[in-house]
Amino acid sequence: MTGHGADLLIRVGAVHTLMPGQAPQRALAVRGDRIAAVSADLHGLDHLVTEKTEVHDLPGATVLPAFDDTHTHLILAGLGAHDVPVHRARNIPEFLDRGAGNCATSPHRPAPDPQASTAPPPPPPRPPSPTRPAPAPVPAPARVVGRRGRGPVRWCAPEACRGRRR
Repeated sequence: MTGHGADLLIRVGAVHTLMPGQAPQRALAVRGDRIAAVSADLHGLDHLVTEKTEVHDLPGATVLPAFDDTHTHLILAGLGAHDVPVHRARNIPEFLDRGAGNCATSPHRPAPDPQASTAPPPPPPRPPSPTRPAPAPVPAPARVVGRRGRGPVRWCAPEACRGRRR
């Protein structure tokens, strides 16, 4: 970029370049449709600013490499992290084992106890005191069921599945 200014200068909290061994940068200069320079110093590319340069100061922002489609593909991958591949089950017990195993490792809900006919009662409430109001009632843990939509079965409480198309 010798002798030329940047068309765009972005100063951010982190610019991830994916260059091996390179720490996140803080400034990025663009000329035309190409990244012209990066700098670890927030103001390290200020010498490229001209009267035509568009400058964005976004200290809380992060610049990522040009993935194919960062706005949905990464999110959808995360949403499917707890899906259960029940289509691989060869019989009903294996189907149930897959769902229960997923519930056991899911951060959202504990695995159901296949031997329990009813949910265990909640612990007795602690008596209120002047500094602690009476606790809100705690509903019994919901039974977990499988529901098939697009793709693998998603396991959820029955009340969460009500009203959804089958």
